[in-house]
Amino acid sequence: MGHALSAWFGGRDIVRLRGRIGGIGRSVNGIGRSTNGHPAAGRLPAVTRWIALVLAAPLAACAVAPKPYVSTGYSLTSAKRMFAVGYDHIADKYITSVDGDRLTMHGIEGLTMIDPAIALVRKGDRIELHRDGTLVSDFAVPQGDDPQDWAYLTANIMHAGRAASPLLGEASAERLYDAVYTGITRDLDVYSRYATADAARLARAAREGFGGIGIRVRLNAADGRLEVVSVMADSPAAEHDLKPGDVLLEIDGESLKDLPQREAVKRLRGPVNSAIRLTVYRPQTGSTRAFTVARAHIVPNTASYERDGDVGVIRLTHFNQKTAQNLTAEIEKALQDGDRPSGLILDLRSNPGGLLDKAVEVADVFLRDGRIVSTAGRHQDSYQMFDATEGDLTNDMPLAVLINGNTASASEIVAAALQDGRRAVVIGSNSYGKGTVQTVVHMPNHGELIVTWSRIRAPSGYLLHDLGILPTLCTSGNGGDAATVVRTLRDDYARTKELMMAWRAATEPEYESLSELRAACPANVDAEDVDMQVARMLLEDHALYAQALALSFTEVAER
Repeated sequence: MGHALSAWFGGRDIVRLRGRIGGIGRSVNGIGRSTNGHPAAGRLPAVTRWIALVLAAPLAACAVAPKPYVSTGYSLTSAKRMFAVGYDHIADKYITSVDGDRLTMHGIEGLTMIDPAIALVRKGDRIELHRDGTLVSDFAVPQGDDPQDWAYLTANIMHAGRAASPLLGEASAERLYDAVYTGITRDLDVYSRYATADAARLARAAREGFGGIGIRVRLNAADGRLEVVSVMADSPAAEHDLKPGDVLLEIDGESLKDLPQREAVKRLRGPVNSAIRLTVYRPQTGSTRAFTVARAHIVPNTASYERDGDVGVIRLTHFNQKTAQNLTAEIEKALQDGDRPSGLILDLRSNPGGLLDKAVEVADVFLRDGRIVSTAGRHQDSYQMFDATEGDLTNDMPLAVLINGNTASASEIVAAALQDGRRAVVIGSNSYGKGTVQTVVHMPNHGELIVTWSRIRAPSGYLLHDLGILPTLCTSGNGGDAATVVRTLRDDYARTKELMMAWRAATEPEYESLSELRAACPANVDAEDVDMQVARMLLEDHALYAQALALSFTEVAER
């Protein structure tokens, strides 16, 4: 079946590309070279240039959750396969070209995390493996840049190291792979990394969902009991009348008393449609009941809506497979209300990001047309552009977006698109500045290798990476006073406009000038009350809102 390839725009962490190592399928689910769009609920935007974006399984024939990895032990053959897949992925997709020589040297250096006595010495066209200063073996350097040759060399050196080192010899295959890939990715960039089989399984569950019953739980430190914190609507737990405050006593007849929360959560999860028997105590009534419930596919809800006076507040915690769908549902409920809000506040503060295509869909909910985002890297398929489809679900309702220093990746795409498209006024402090896209290859052991493959440009053309978003109204450094912040819009209009223009001139990664720009509105990682206060003041004053909206961006460059 080949090795499934996905790609992600990770939060200070994803899009999914579908295909095989060495080539990605031409078209998936109707999204290919030509533009394409879908009506509401997900409202996929038009896509120009080649891209295949999906959120189902990487290959249609494999539309099942990966099984937990069970180690079959170490072998040289499996090690060669693990490194061949990873080296090929890096050589083909990483944003800059990387020498196999460098990967090998840094990969083996990673083994020093297990045995500090291991060392590599390069001598001409030979690489020597030493332990405690004693030569263990030496190897010929491959002639050429074939990733497989360097991958096999890495496996052979590691194999020789296991024979010479009791610490390496006793280490599990998973620990060895983790050590080598940690060494390799440490030399790439901060967002490239290896995830073990267990870590990858948890990451997939967060962005794609998992088999569960739809509850959040916490361990009560006082009595060691597992309490229900929240229950998802329309979930198996809701159908069986579980409520916040209920206490889980047993799962499948086994007591949960003093069981670590992480282990309890693992027991709650399982294959979709599989049965689980729960014993539940309800403190409010003093009653205990036992019942059997079938697990369902659970995707955590990342969107919430509440009314704050005359304004509606939407909070997005991160971006997963259903974020755009959940957002659309919340907005539709708000618009169906007889007392419609006069404006909306989209709170993206401390949202670390997630799925790229869902960020595009979220921005498209509010945009009638225009560019949402573009990406570019070394690989030809990394050149991607996303445009909005026709129609604004809110019918141009006044919109303010809140950001802070922990607003990152996918949430920065949304903020930049709405600001550059003159659709929203952005309020808060500089965002994180995570403006790269990562591809993910599923490894033979069910782990994942994540490598950076492209940089992101806002619609106006500036690079998001290391720069982030400049709010139209900066709340950091103003003493927490909303009136002072709003006054700067009137008093410092020319200065703010000049700063906005300088920000959009950052079209190349000249990092020495970025810190100077960011100093104009220092990043604040807290969700300050002043942000919300400024947003409400702005939405209540139509003239002030129009002035801020005009300042958000002067002219979007065609790119």
